[in-house]
Amino acid sequence: MFPSHGGFAWGLSTKPVTYGNPVSVLLWMYNSTDEPKSAFTCTDIDVFWVSGIDVFDSSGQRMQSLEEEEKRISPGDI
Repeated sequence: MFPSHGGFAWGLSTKPVTYGNPVSVLLWMYNSTDEPKSAFTCTDIDVFWVSGIDVFDSSGQRMQSLEEEEKRISPGDI
């Protein structure tokens, strides 16, 4: 984990792999406040889903991208 700033901390973790094999990287984000915090990246967070990176919440449930949520809740469903 990297040092916390304003109640928001993040870190990276991996498992050992042999050379030439894919490496899974977990990006950890922790908000210790009661307020929403933004996670600034080089681009919008949807790039994670576009790039095939799964995002999970603190209970281990996969989060849907905005596109997936929009498909699930289409105007015809309301």
